[in-house]
Order: sequence, then structure tokens, then C-alpha cells
Amino acid sequence: MNRFVSLLNHPRPLRFLIAQIFWRTGWGRRITFPLRSFRLHLHPANLAWQLWVDRHQRDADMDLIRSLLKPGDTMIDVGANIGFTAMEGAHAVGNHGVVHAIEPHPFIHRCLEENLSLNLLSSPQVQRYAVAVADSPMEAGAQFTNDRRDDMNFMIPQASVKRSGMSNKSITVPVTTLDVLFPDLLQCDLLKIDVEGAELVVLRGASSLLKTTRQILIEAGDPNSVRHGSSAGDLLAHLESAGFEVRSMDQGKENNFPVQIEDYRNHVGNWLAFRS
Repeated sequence: MNRFVSLLNHPRPLRFLIAQIFWRTGWGRRITFPLRSFRLHLHPANLAWQLWVDRHQRDADMDLIRSLLKPGDTMIDVGANIGFTAMEGAHAVGNHGVVHAIEPHPFIHRCLEENLSLNLLSSPQVQRYAVAVADSPMEAGAQFTNDRRDDMNFMIPQASVKRSGMSNKSITVPVTTLDVLFPDLLQCDLLKIDVEGAELVVLRGASSLLKTTRQILIEAGDPNSVRHGSSAGDLLAHLESAGFEVRSMDQGKENNFPVQIEDYRNHVGNWLAFRS
């Protein structure tokens, strides 16, 4: 019943229904579609079919990324998913810039690689990493959710794995830190982090990298960060202590405003941190 109601209420019901069929059967794998200046495969992945249904759904996100980069810049995309933000970043930085795309989930990483290949984007301009990043490397890896809603998968804290038995429903991914991945990076012009609540964990493993980082576009909100025992307030304090000024970007680039922590008790949104 809920799915039927969702279908009736959707602004593009027929396209939504077709996308659901493609997503669940994998029939759309050979289909590609344009999205701004590049193309995407219609993989059986949540973001792929969402963007096929509504190609303008993420325009504000991509406009923001484009506005924060210039030719020759370096971008690190933590939680690259199927690659649409990495590819938008690649077009912004051009042939003389670099985008580092990090996506740990094996299936989604393959989608990322196929989309990059489709658009003839390869190393050294776009480099990819099939690894999760955290506050310290983990020799045995970490548990990662394997939800069909793949854009909502996340690294599971060890305590949660032991307490809830989630290991039966998860996969193991390799784990390192941003400081280990990029020990000699002279400057990061944009660090984008969208890791479903582990944002502070990622930053704690990037103390050296942050010293050479100019801007951070980061997802924040207690509903996700509580998984890792932190809050939006903790994230804000960490960014400010590292020398960043932080603004909420929920209303878009032109309407950014100082973060009001109470707004993120029950809400997840985007922040932009920049050197003041």
C-alpha cells in the first residue's frame, strides 16, 4: 500500500515505476542518460535511478561544487557513491586539476568506475580508492552496511556490531585514514565528506591534511552522527578548532548563514567550512 501511495504521489509516476523495475531487475544496466556535462549508467543503484527519474534533483549540489572549484584545483570526494559529484568536480578542475574519489562499497565502487570510464575520466585527472576512511587504519577492516538503499550505507561502529549482531547483514571493507592516503598533498582546495554520520571520525584521521585544506563541504546532523557517539555540536567544535569558519548551506550558496546547532538536532544538512 505504501509503495502504491508513493507512486500516485510522485510527480513523475510512470518514470518512477519504470525506474523501480530497472532498479530491482537490473534491466537498465545498458542504458545511459545525460546529466549536465556527463552521462551516467542506469545501474541498479538508488542514486542512479533517482537521477534518471529527475535529472535536476541534485543540481544545487553540483552547482555548489562547481562554484567552489577552479581549473587546476584538487578535490577529495569522500563518499563518492556513483560518481556524479566527482565528475562535476573533474569538469570544474579541468585537465590540470585532480579529483580523488573515495567509495568503499564494492558494488557502488564498480558503478563509480563504470561511470568514470563512460566519460573518459581516468588517472591522473580522477583517481579512485576502494576504501573507507576513519580516525585510524584497521588491519582487519570494518563492517559496512549492505542496504539496497545504497546511498544510505555506512561504516558500522565496532560497538554496534558486537551489540546488535549486524555483522550478519554487512560486508567488510578496508579502512585507512586521509592522512595515510595523502601524506604529501600540498593543498586540497575542496574536501567533500558525505559518510552518513562518520564525518567527525573521518576528520579525526585527517589532522595533517586539514592544515593544507582550503574548504570542506560536509554533511552534518545528529540523526546520523549519533551512530558514532558524536553530535553536530562536536563536529562544529572540531572544525572551528582546526581554524575553519562554518556556514550552513541548506539554502544554497547565495543564502548561506551561520550554523544554528539546534537546527541539526533532528535534521541532516550541508555545511561549508572555509579558512577565515
